[in-house]
Amino acid sequence: MLPENAASDFWDMVIEFPYKSRPLSSLPKNLLSARRGIAVGIKQVEVEESIRPLWHLKKHGKCLDNITPGNSTIPHAGRGAFASRFISKGSMVAPAPLLHFPDRDSLIIYAEKYDNVTKTNVRDYSKPIGKQLLLNYCFGHKSSTLLLCPYGSGTWFINHNSGSPNVKIVWSEDPNYHNSTWLQKDVTFFEGDVWNGGMLFEYIALRDIHKGEEITFDYGEEWENAWKEHIEHWIPPEVSSDHLSPRELNMDSTTPLRTHEEGTYSDDIEIWCIMDIEKSVKNGTWY
Repeated sequence: MLPENAASDFWDMVIEFPYKSRPLSSLPKNLLSARRGIAVGIKQVEVEESIRPLWHLKKHGKCLDNITPGNSTIPHAGRGAFASRFISKGSMVAPAPLLHFPDRDSLIIYAEKYDNVTKTNVRDYSKPIGKQLLLNYCFGHKSSTLLLCPYGSGTWFINHNSGSPNVKIVWSEDPNYHNSTWLQKDVTFFEGDVWNGGMLFEYIALRDIHKGEEITFDYGEEWENAWKEHIEHWIPPEVSSDHLSPRELNMDSTTPLRTHEEGTYSDDIEIWCIMDIEKSVKNGTWY
């Protein structure tokens, strides 16, 4: 058995291994926590180590319930974010940690083709058919492949308003949540083994915001021009009279699904079979 100092040094060496990975980043950060995890489980250790004293929360805590989702007051905007309490001018409305995507093309959706070697369907990179919806909630620059995608509580509901927005976005100045040195890095840094987040947006009130008021900010002139162009040139897709949406199919638990002979569904429908194996096997046989 290793002496205590040697065991602690060995654990530190494992944690500081230069080739990072998701499993490695999930390990306890010190030997004491690792031993506690063996005794009570990693989940319990995470709970215990997440508890902070009141003074710490007052100094470093971020309020996550200043906004709540609801139906937007902006025509055709769908859902929106609303103040759950009075928020004074200059106060933080919500924090938004950032996911980083070094290559925005990773959000492109491709058609599939059958691969005779693997006997499975694989992506056909010659046939892009769309982009993932996540792209609508990310920030980027037209001269860069890097995307920054906020995932703060409710911030994805904040709609565009170029006329009279009531919040703005700033970089956080709190070193506990935001690594300002990352702002000087180029895209190759994020293409490396950077598995954890390290940057934070803060939504700041431009004026006093009253409870129940919708939260909006200015997405920018380029976004607004692109949106106007989209509306001007968008042509609604043709929908057959017997078209069924995914929502309608999911709500209908009585109508049998179509067979291949009865005709397939539209391109926006994909049928999956979910099976509970434990309930499907009885006495070692399928039933």
